[in-house]
Amino acid sequence: AGRISLPLALRCKQVINVDPSQAMGAGFMANAAKAGLTNAQFIAGDWEAVEPPRGTVALVNNVTYMTRGIVSFIEKLEQAGPQRVIITVSAPPPPSRNRVLYELVHGEVEAVVPGHGELMDVLWEMGRLPDLRVLAGFGGAVALPSPTREAAINSALVNFNSDQWTFWPLGAPLEGRMRSLLNERFDELFAAGPDGFSPTWPLGGREVLITWRPGIDRSVG
Repeated sequence: AGRISLPLALRCKQVINVDPSQAMGAGFMANAAKAGLTNAQFIAGDWEAVEPPRGTVALVNNVTYMTRGIVSFIEKLEQAGPQRVIITVSAPPPPSRNRVLYELVHGEVEAVVPGHGELMDVLWEMGRLPDLRVLAGFGGAVALPSPTREAAINSALVNFNSDQWTFWPLGAPLEGRMRSLLNERFDELFAAGPDGFSPTWPLGGREVLITWRPGIDRSVG
């Protein structure tokens, strides 16, 4: 909805946002209008299905984890951004931040989706030589303390729901099972502090930026 792309509109000629979500597109255009930005455009559609817009820089944030056709995805990015491609991913990927709770709920270890390591392997196999930077000051979402036991459980359910993309939404049976588990093992899964209760299981992380110049940052041969 423009959290990252709209600030860039202040520093470039035009920002073109491609997203399959009409709701995100509506939010993007509403936020652009609210900020008085007239150089923002929205294209509704899946990146792998639309004709890529032509620009100078292609930017993708937290998308590649579950992109099956990753090679064609990257090639289209290079068409759209012939001067530079920038991809950011979280480490660990967002679906894996709750892997401890996932195993308790489902009784099996969570399969971790591809992250920056796998993405770098793909780029190397494609003959690209990207730079990788771990961004200072960027990390995983920090769970703020909840004032009450019930609020802590509700917050955990919301966060688990948003991170577990394959179970979105959770649905009543799974949510009920999770709520029972969190209640039964509350003292183990939450730490009490002066401001309330904080979950103990979420994994911290950092934001990783991968960037290269198409046609320049390539291996020889």
